[in-house]
Amino acid sequence: MCHLTFMSDDDRYRRFNLRIPKDVFAALQVVADAHSHSMNAEIIQRLEQSLQIGGLMPTVKSDELTPEESLMMRIWREMTHDQKLAMMAFLRSFLSMSSS
Repeated sequence: MCHLTFMSDDDRYRRFNLRIPKDVFAALQVVADAHSHSMNAEIIQRLEQSLQIGGLMPTVKSDELTPEESLMMRIWREMTHDQKLAMMAFLRSFLSMSSS
């Protein structure tokens, strides 16, 4: 006989309170509605994507950056999330071609 055990949502999720600026909340609500997602689902999706993009970032002092690195940082910070994902995919592909 096979016995299946399912985890409840309480086993898979951790609850906590989050304070968020009103304008960020409003922007998330618009995007969540447009994607037919709950606010929770939208926030989780964005957090997961940001962890895939950045992971743990080392701390770098601005005076340690070259002018080219500073320019790249300014451009990166102006990019949308989707643009960052596309750029990361491009760079991974480019680097894998270069190492072949």
